[in-house]
Amino acid sequence: MDGDTAGRSHDLTRPAPSPAAPTAPVWDLGVRVFHWSLVATVATALVTGFLSPRWWLDIHVYAGTTVAALLVFRILWGVWGSTYARFASFVVSPITALQHAFDLMRGTAAHHTGHNPVGTMMILALLAVLFALTATGTLWLGGGLKEGPLAPVFSYATGSVAKDIHSWLGWGLLALIGGHISGVIFDSLRTQENLVRAMVTGRKAVHPGAHSPLPLAAKPIRTALALAGLSAIIAPAIILASNQPVPGVPPPTLDPVYAKECAACHSPHHPSLVQSAVWSQILDGLSDHFGDNASLEPDQIAHLRTYLTANAAQTWDTLAAVQIGPPDPTGSLRITRAPGWKAIHADVPDDRFSAKSVNGKLNCAACHADQASGRFAARSIAFPIERTTP
Repeated sequence: MDGDTAGRSHDLTRPAPSPAAPTAPVWDLGVRVFHWSLVATVATALVTGFLSPRWWLDIHVYAGTTVAALLVFRILWGVWGSTYARFASFVVSPITALQHAFDLMRGTAAHHTGHNPVGTMMILALLAVLFALTATGTLWLGGGLKEGPLAPVFSYATGSVAKDIHSWLGWGLLALIGGHISGVIFDSLRTQENLVRAMVTGRKAVHPGAHSPLPLAAKPIRTALALAGLSAIIAPAIILASNQPVPGVPPPTLDPVYAKECAACHSPHHPSLVQSAVWSQILDGLSDHFGDNASLEPDQIAHLRTYLTANAAQTWDTLAAVQIGPPDPTGSLRITRAPGWKAIHADVPDDRFSAKSVNGKLNCAACHADQASGRFAARSIAFPIERTTP
């Protein structure tokens, strides 16, 4: 997205470039690799963010992480890249960009060898939104999903706010991309030069009398050393932070008495999926437990009451605990009737639950490999494959 759209040097003449005008290298290899890599990773992030189911989250996270790495490279290359890659060669004031926009409307805008002022504003806006998207995405991953380096620091509430901002920024990014593409098409028609091809070959037309910045050589070794140094600092820090205890996510322990008694009929639901008041009602009504007699000895009930109260939804800060916690307002104690459970599973086809390998909505373990831990991570979702015999 670092296309032909902004810079200080420009032609003194108004005429559009001649098809026969000589060309010169403008976009270096670093700019071109960054541009097309960013196009691919942003497209992947947008598709997986807007269109893919929740269990594709890992792909979205990998794409977002790659975008963050590319942005770091672009900052360094903006300092040590070749002439037109450097921020100093194309960053202009908003007033200059506004004047250029007026000139475009009047048909008097000058040609720019590098980026034009309006395009500069677009590029800076794109970079700013992408930075904000990676930041809010990391916040949601940590606070909301309890994964990554920020998980030990931020709460689900903070992560949830970050998720909303992340979503709005995603729509904003789509709008900016639309504007960027429109600008590239418009400028290609105005200058009679294929700007997309220029971002592939790196070469653009140069006209007699055109002013150019003082040529500056790229410094790839310095850039590579800076990237290596940052990686040596950031990567271990991320790993260390990601392995710290996470508040609101106790160690995965499932009481053996609870596991044994519940497993007699279905996979034991993690205590964090239900609020303590609901657990208390369930224990008080074991003689008619959803149509079955599941009565236990008083000492067992007392033991389970202590365990379930200590590990109920109010004591956890995970997505499942927060969203599923409120029970069905009609009074049903079934987890699968809770509005939160329905919302989370809204994109799961009904035939998934009716499959023999799943055997109903109560069998959480059939699809959630980590259900015993209470995390219910997206990466741990795996739908059983139904095998048919001839």
